[in-house]
Amino acid sequence: MKKPKHLCTPADKNHEGVLDDRPHLKSYQIKAVTGSPRFIKQTGIKMANQLVPHPTLFLDVLKPDLLFVPTAKKSQQPVGRTAGANNVNHYKCYKAKVTSGTPIFPKGVQVMVSDQFRTTAGLFDVKKVKHLCTPVSQSGGLVPNPDAYLVCYLAKPAKGVAKHVS
Repeated sequence: MKKPKHLCTPADKNHEGVLDDRPHLKSYQIKAVTGSPRFIKQTGIKMANQLVPHPTLFLDVLKPDLLFVPTAKKSQQPVGRTAGANNVNHYKCYKAKVTSGTPIFPKGVQVMVSDQFRTTAGLFDVKKVKHLCTPVSQSGGLVPNPDAYLVCYLAKPAKGVAKHVS
């Protein structure tokens, strides 16, 4: 692990609600240790996609990039209580792109998103796939949700939407 990169907050996409607003994921940039086996690019990995119009994406996984670690904010904890065990995965994330020769990620896909920092939902243009994140074991422990993969997208506020509204 190199350095912290992102704080991922639970979000409400398209007014579907949030299953659990407590867990957050903090990402760290990772780099292979000298002497470790070289990563071999994987192609054509089939992934379910919640974003229309393609219910399925085929992705190429290019190289390891991030480690997502569950975290909790101090403001979420009652006085005298620390963050305990949770049912949230650690994720190893790989730079990814849509597989050549398969349907491209279409232009014009938009999502409405709100979270603790953007309490009024804002419209975002989803630009492209950035990462495929796979559940991993932390220190040899069990993976709480081994079938819960994440696909991360580059998204930007839609035209006319403020970049950040509190």
